Amino acid sequence: MTVDKERKEPTSSYPAEWEQHRIVQSNLFRQQVETFLRPIPKDVQQRMERIAEALLLQPQDTLIDVGCGTGAMVPFIHKYIPLSHIWLCDCSEAMLEQAKKRFPECHSIHCDFLKLQQAPEKTTELDKVDVVLCNAVFGNFIDQQAALQVASHLLKKGGRLVVSHPMGRGFVQRLHESNPAMVPHLLPDRQAWQCLSWRSWRMTLEYYCDESELYIARLLKE
Repeated sequence: MTVDKERKEPTSSYPAEWEQHRIVQSNLFRQQVETFLRPIPKDVQQRMERIAEALLLQPQDTLIDVGCGTGAMVPFIHKYIPLSHIWLCDCSEAMLEQAKKRFPECHSIHCDFLKLQQAPEKTTELDKVDVVLCNAVFGNFIDQQAALQVASHLLKKGGRLVVSHPMGRGFVQRLHESNPAMVPHLLPDRQAWQCLSWRSWRMTLEYYCDESELYIARLLKE
């Protein structure tokens, strides 16, 4: 497997195993760019509409789309807020470049979300946001607790973290079983979200949807 050309040595707060996972993810998704640019089926679009509705966006809100890929969720988000209020974040440069071509008005950050606090854009441009969206990406994080910590630090008080997947929790489980290197974790069920360990970042579960082909969990930053 080709090593990411932009690989940097991990810092003490970014373990070597995380860096290796980032490289694997980046390379896997680089090979799938064309797949993600294909037209989205109508039924999946309808479920993506429901995800966008669950964000509870107001016109003045700012949002970061974590693991944005080629920008599939952006048109649905843009129905509620301006493109200039959206930050695109992905560890795959190939994916992010396609998203930037499609939506040049959006801001962008090329980095692993777990390393966001160290990204130059975080210290110079990106401030607290109203919404962190993790759509079709939460199972890909090597450390879901670390992802929650970054999200909590990034959110304003009263902000919302939305973890979602338009194909459902069972779909992610099947991905995990077939390719654990790509999807090392499952999506949490209601009990897992309500467990004390998930609340340690001052976020509480306020909405949960677990249908056969749609998953949405919305957490409120206290």
